[in-house]
This record gives sequence, structure tokens and C-alpha cells, in this order.
Amino acid sequence: MKFAYLIVTHKEPEQFIRLLQTIDSDESLFYIHVDKKVDIEPFKKVEEVIDPKKIIWLKRKSIIWAGFNMIRATLDGLHEILNSKEQLSHVTLLSGQDYPIKPIAAYHDYLIANYGKDYIETSEMPRKGWQSGGMDRILYHHLIFPKFRIAYPLLSYLNVKLRYREGGKWDLYKKIVGFLPKQKDFPREFLKNTKPYEGSQWWTLSILSVKNIVNFLNNDPTFYNYFKYTHVADEIFFPTLVKNNNINIEENIINNNLRHIDWNSNTGHPRTLDMTDKEVLLNSSAFFARKFDMDSEILSWIDKELLKKDSL
Repeated sequence: MKFAYLIVTHKEPEQFIRLLQTIDSDESLFYIHVDKKVDIEPFKKVEEVIDPKKIIWLKRKSIIWAGFNMIRATLDGLHEILNSKEQLSHVTLLSGQDYPIKPIAAYHDYLIANYGKDYIETSEMPRKGWQSGGMDRILYHHLIFPKFRIAYPLLSYLNVKLRYREGGKWDLYKKIVGFLPKQKDFPREFLKNTKPYEGSQWWTLSILSVKNIVNFLNNDPTFYNYFKYTHVADEIFFPTLVKNNNINIEENIINNNLRHIDWNSNTGHPRTLDMTDKEVLLNSSAFFARKFDMDSEILSWIDKELLKKDSL
């Protein structure tokens, strides 16, 4: 039984190579997407330390944060994985800034013991504590560019978003918008007979579910096409897909992505982990953590204390 790792990366090739060395095993296969905006050659040096026969380089796309190309790159990887002649257990989606916090053999043993189960965060939308419960991400048409985003219809979108802003210029904007014609709060109708879910982009899916996902999307493009014009699609597309379309039986969809991620950064992005996180990582039940920069101190500590090996 083999395990496929689908890895998307865009910076720090040395850190990427270190990650692959750490999760390499006789059972590991790698499917790699390198952002089209960067030079791929430094990343390809991984073939000097990992058997090139275990690596598939995916067709490159330019990734924009919150844009749909992340979904396209992920689905390209899933198609390639299904072309494998190997007997596969699970597919694990990682970024180049992830790192294991338990030995890879223990992770593989866990997945074999839970063959057929999916590990993916799935929280129902609208979600408590979010502006509009996050529904504005899917109930407007969003066009996402490298440095800006357009939501349509704009006036309706502004009216909804301004409800969550107070004081100063926001009060002025509210008055201006108040003179404009009223529009429906959420003008876009969501997919029929489908409940939206959101969760972390990073997951581990059984090969059975991967097959069902690809078959579903091949047979009905409606789902795929709808999400082309959503905001932060990578955090909604797969949770919604898995929970709605008979991808797996309900008891096999585990609302846990087996990763430690610290969202207490007040930026909307995960906090970069460092040596202050040692105790948390030591006591975590997760198999991976994110995100890390090329901090040799924390990664070396993980190598020695959690993975029980010499630092790379």
C-alpha cells in the first residue's frame, strides 16, 4: 500500500526539499505543483536526494491567494494520482511550509488502520463569528486578480459588508450607500440541494473518495463552474463537495484534518510557528503542523525531539 503526497509550493526550495526528505519512505509518492511565477529549477534539485521515479511534476499554474487556480492545480494532481498503477491508501494535500510532527511511519500506520476514512475540516455555513457567516464568499460573483478583487453586484456587496464596520469613514460610507437603490443582500443562488461547508484547505482523503470526487466532477460540471467565481474557494470547494455528493459515507468523514494550525495571528492567515510552540507541538495529536518558515531551530528541534532523527 502506497501513500500519495500532493504538494503545492511557491517559495523556499530548500525548505521544500527538507519536507520531502522527512516524509520520504518506501511507501511515499510525490505529486508536486510549483507556482508558475517562480523558477522551478531550485525545486527540482530534490531529485538529487529523492528517487526521481517517485516524483511527478504537475503542469504549472499561477496561483493567486483566494483564487480558483489552487483548485485547478489540486484537481490536476488528483487526476495524475488516479493514473498511478500503485495500490494507494490516501492522498495528503500539503504546502511547502508544512512539516510532520510525528514519524511518517506512524502516520502511514494510522491511515492503514483507518482505510477508507477522510480527514477534512467541515463546518456548516453560515458560520458563527464570521461576517455574514461567510456567505458573501459564495453568494456573489468574485473576480480575483493578483492585487485586488471585484465582487458583483458591487453595491449590494458593499451594503452587506458595511454592516460589520463601525465609526469614522465607515459611518460616512454607510450614509452614502443608504441613498443608493436597495438591492438583494445575496443575489446569487447557491447550488441546488447543496449545503455549503467550509474548513481548512489542507486535508487527507481516501483514494476511494478521490475517485468519487473526480467521477462526480467529470459527470456534472455545474459544481466546478459555480466555484470559479467564489472567494477563497480552496476553503469551501472540497468540504462542500465531500459533505454533499455521496463521496463517502457520513461516518467515514472525520471533521479533523490531522494538522496543527494556529490561527491566532490577527491577520486572517495562520501564525508562523517557532520555538515558543514546542510544548504545543509536543502534546499535539496531529501528524503535521503549519506553517513554518525556514527556521532551522524549530525544524531541527522537531527532527530531534518529535521525529527522533538527526536534523537534515
